[in-house]
Amino acid sequence: MCRLRVLIFLCCLPLCGMALAKGGHPTSVLTPKPSVPSVAPFPDLAWIDFPKTVKDHWWIDPHPQDPHWLRIHPKEGDPRYQVLVFISKESSSYALALNTFLEVFQQRGIPTVFTVANIDDREALGNALLNYAEDHTMNLLLSIGSESAEYLSKRYQHGKIPVVTSINKDPVLLGQIQDYAGGHDRNIAYTSLNIPLPIYLSYLKTLRPALRAVGLMYDRNHKQVMATEVLPTRSALDAEGIRIVDVAVNGPDDAANELQKRIPQAIETLRTLDPTLNNVLFWMTSSTAVFSNIKTVNAYSETIPVVASIPNACVGGNDSAVLGIGIDRRSNAQQASLYAIQILTQGTPPGQFDVGIVTPPDIAINFSVARRIGLRIPFRFFESASFVYDYSGRVARDFGIKVSD
Repeated sequence: MCRLRVLIFLCCLPLCGMALAKGGHPTSVLTPKPSVPSVAPFPDLAWIDFPKTVKDHWWIDPHPQDPHWLRIHPKEGDPRYQVLVFISKESSSYALALNTFLEVFQQRGIPTVFTVANIDDREALGNALLNYAEDHTMNLLLSIGSESAEYLSKRYQHGKIPVVTSINKDPVLLGQIQDYAGGHDRNIAYTSLNIPLPIYLSYLKTLRPALRAVGLMYDRNHKQVMATEVLPTRSALDAEGIRIVDVAVNGPDDAANELQKRIPQAIETLRTLDPTLNNVLFWMTSSTAVFSNIKTVNAYSETIPVVASIPNACVGGNDSAVLGIGIDRRSNAQQASLYAIQILTQGTPPGQFDVGIVTPPDIAINFSVARRIGLRIPFRFFESASFVYDYSGRVARDFGIKVSD
């Protein structure tokens, strides 16, 4: 099923020469540091799992500059472009994104060498990487994650090398850029994982036409979620006369215990607003501390639907939100790849791109959970869903493609 999507943007890095060693394995013409410490290959990135579809087309090696980094070469073609990737921290979502970039570049035949580093809140490492990028004439800088996008926005918004962000929260709501329209003078093309609140509200009201109250689940110490989801949601729902009941945790360490206490308390409050609980729902934000505890959430939420702002929280089996409405990380990365390719191959200035938002959003439905709580799923949701799990919790549709029985 074809759907209109709005592109997201990436950042470009200047050209860097490459040579092919005997046997076709690309090697850098750059001289590595003379004393590279003897450590396990790329320990900062060992958590990334590369599927066979990626390994079939790319060499994945420790970088000669620093074995904590990755250097990823195409197995075929003479590399023309160099991209330096800033990853915020260990995350399965970021691994999915990186693999998506590699798949898109391979499918489009864009011969590129990727250098990948995990900055993990280390500003000194970020600064060293920027110096490395400029010294070695990189073509593009690509950020994966909100923290690396924030770092580059603060440190490099007028730098020499174009930048593209991916897998990050809304840059306008975070104050990184003034508005969503392109035409600015920065060297950064921004993308966003957040969809506009009116779109969310449209789906919520379709699910619960007489919606009276929402139990909002979030981590109060997650500053990006607070700025891009919690505070805007408060304002939007208040304007609609819909009450918010907070279900807040204080970070991941004790989130499960906090949810066990706060969900029943929230349900008591919701019952005072709607004794039948037929016109309320729980809205789970993208706070990892919350959605990683979906089993606990389901155990205490009774028959109230749990709707997540990210489709990744709706998965197979019983430990799942009943619905996920948002932007899948792979969708964001795929669109960001197209921005990156346009910058690399056509020289488009990053500032010409609007903030990239994938629309319409990805929808995920778990019919096993829906049947357990007695929720009827509107046909509109099913018709446009990217991910569907059947009444047994097994995948029936994956990225819009029906999965064979």
